[in-house]
Amino acid sequence: MSVRTLRIGLIPGDGIGKEVIPAGRRVLEALPSYLGLKFEFTDLKAGFETFEQTGAALPDKTVEILKKECDGALFGAVSSPTNAVKGYSSPIVALRKKLDLYANVRPVKTVLTAPKPIDMVIVRENTEDLYVKEEKTYEGPNGKVAEAIKRISERASHRIAAMAGDIALRRQKIRDAGAASIHKSPLVTITHKSNVLSQTDGLFRATSKLALSDPRFASIAVEEQIVDSMVYKLFRQPEDYDVIVAPNLYGDILSDGAAALVGSLGLVPSANVGEGFAIGEPCHGSAPDIQGKNIANPIATLRSAALMLEFLNEETAAAKIYAAVDANLEEGKLLSPDLGGTAKTDEVVEDILRRLPSFINAPYQKEQMASSTGIPSSPGNASKGVSLRSLWPVTRSNLARLFRVNLGRGPPSSVGKSRSSGPDSAIRFEISLPRQPKCASPRRWNKNVLVAVVCPPVVVYRTGHDLNAKVWLTVALTLGGWIPGVVCIRAFDCSCASAVAVLLAYRREIQLGRGQGSEEAFNTAVEEDGPSGRVGKSMERHARRKLWRGRMPPRAR
Repeated sequence: MSVRTLRIGLIPGDGIGKEVIPAGRRVLEALPSYLGLKFEFTDLKAGFETFEQTGAALPDKTVEILKKECDGALFGAVSSPTNAVKGYSSPIVALRKKLDLYANVRPVKTVLTAPKPIDMVIVRENTEDLYVKEEKTYEGPNGKVAEAIKRISERASHRIAAMAGDIALRRQKIRDAGAASIHKSPLVTITHKSNVLSQTDGLFRATSKLALSDPRFASIAVEEQIVDSMVYKLFRQPEDYDVIVAPNLYGDILSDGAAALVGSLGLVPSANVGEGFAIGEPCHGSAPDIQGKNIANPIATLRSAALMLEFLNEETAAAKIYAAVDANLEEGKLLSPDLGGTAKTDEVVEDILRRLPSFINAPYQKEQMASSTGIPSSPGNASKGVSLRSLWPVTRSNLARLFRVNLGRGPPSSVGKSRSSGPDSAIRFEISLPRQPKCASPRRWNKNVLVAVVCPPVVVYRTGHDLNAKVWLTVALTLGGWIPGVVCIRAFDCSCASAVAVLLAYRREIQLGRGQGSEEAFNTAVEEDGPSGRVGKSMERHARRKLWRGRMPPRAR
């Protein structure tokens, strides 16, 4: 496997940025080389403290290194003074201009602390509006007068609207692949104040509508909202919105306000995106009141690192980080104080690092990635610590479609038995197989029979049949390269993969100390009859020739 080296600049900035950016680096470093990634980090300076030390909030050296030597960056936070300080301007605003990072993308999704279901992305134009920071103060006839330039251009408006359209299409593609969502079809909402600012916001409105009228966006519904009405509806009916596109100032206000709906700014990531370059930036500020106390929430930074990887076309690695973070939130045992917990920053990071290996080996399907701009985060099973939503939504209809059984509507099929306490609860499966499986040989696999590959931590209960663990382990390893210890639910047209579930339950029993054999024996089975072994090679040839096409069969979609 070829290894791609990503050169990442680290800009802690001020305040808690010095605590959360090192956390992001630790998680990125934990992604192993067999994901095809290697990271090289460069520490860079920016912020108000840098300004006080050097006279420049954004040193030229920082910009030069980012332009010439980096593929992306992580930016912490800055302590911008509320009163004017001569010579100082926000370094992140300057970075957006100098690197032409024209879009700020902020996914806002429901977590456990949210009062309403939310799954939206706010796409904010990044380079102009009032943030051009062209201001002046002069003496008027009745005292001082301050003025600021609000700049809106056709070019900037067109490309930000086009990016919003692309994100909306991407999200719909993920939903069409089976992801649970509160949205049925793509929607882009253009936010403006053209009823008052007819020239500037009027240009943004007209250009955005023109950009989204392109034939490739024909499936997207486009609506518009005056910004004050937008704020009202955002808090009253947040579930109505899919993708929101807005000029710089409105987007800044809306995205911070929306963060309150999901529980904490410490959870909300963002990315400043340009052509081939992205800076991950948590939405929270420098929080000087908690600086040095080791209680800052690192999750927004970790999600921002993953979002940066998404826009650098490394969705596989991003998905692993999202999954590990979601697992931490689902369990809810190690939460930072802003989420009602007592955990320290380091404790939260350690918990996520502990969970990361179980997701790193997970099979990656781009259309099913639990990304911040895609699949909503998944609730856990409180009684079992199980999440079936990591790669597939747990709803009666989707599970019935996936497993072809009638959940809650009479006896299930003979292939699988399931129990559910509610339409969105996690399901426990018992896979039943014949005592003498006809599919012991790869050339005798039965066709048109349901196949479900279910790997830990999904709990699969054995039904008393002690099958040849080595054979079924080989199936699991050869059909798409699955490795035990990951979450995966897929369907195929061969019945022997049901036996894989039994095998993986066998491993689960071993891990819990209740099964036959030992972990050492299990690892030996991997070495002897895995993909490189005698049985493995035979099954791999057959799987590649007849079964595995890189997608689910039509009836199982």
